[in-house]
Amino acid sequence: MNEIVLLADIGNTTLDLAILCNDEIKEVIKINHDEIKLASWLTSLPYENIDFCLISSVNNNGLTILKDKLSSQNIPFEIMDRKLMDDYKNTYGYIVDNTSYLGSDLFLDIISIPKYPQIIIDLGTVGKIMFIDKDKKFHGCAIIPNAMNFPSLISNDADFLKKYPVLEHPPLVSLVTQECISSGAINGTACLIKGLVDNIKKEYDAEDSTIILTGGQAKLYSDLLKRFNLENFTEDELLLIKGLSKIYSYIKKENK
Repeated sequence: MNEIVLLADIGNTTLDLAILCNDEIKEVIKINHDEIKLASWLTSLPYENIDFCLISSVNNNGLTILKDKLSSQNIPFEIMDRKLMDDYKNTYGYIVDNTSYLGSDLFLDIISIPKYPQIIIDLGTVGKIMFIDKDKKFHGCAIIPNAMNFPSLISNDADFLKKYPVLEHPPLVSLVTQECISSGAINGTACLIKGLVDNIKKEYDAEDSTIILTGGQAKLYSDLLKRFNLENFTEDELLLIKGLSKIYSYIKKENK
């Protein structure tokens, strides 16, 4: 009998849902946090076929909507918490000292592709650049702003700079204000990422690090990072879903 599991990654901007069938990831969909769209898609799910739902969440509103829908359909679910993260890391030899406040999304990043040392560039609602060493020890991350929020940040302190929309492919320098701001946001962020990655490798003696690019803005930066000489990275938009799949396999194994 086929086992159907719903994997849900609830971020601050989107809800990512995937169907896991006999340990194979099937349909994957991203939904913006628009309650009408979210409710509509959740209503269309074939609930009679779903056996279980595993949830990672950093957004309480999206979590409430999904929990209510699952409960109304009598579908059992589990939400990733500190105990589950601690049990998993202890079982598989990860050293993660901050699970008391670490977001479950970052934990999923850490365990998704076990090839270490590893630097993960997760460009979501906020950017995170994480480092895990060869002994699977998580050293932490650097958090950077979302480039699309850059105009709001600088316009607060500069009367003559408006909240211009960010252009995705600006020149390096320009005489046009919107292009100037966009370059600082987009090109500046790409250079920041390149510099952090280079210095993490150097400071932690991890030149052989596997580098993974993920998150909602990964596609925007994929070519840009190469332009600024950060190469040999893998882009993986399903990193968190793969992490959820690993967590579910662990839960199933423990419950046998």
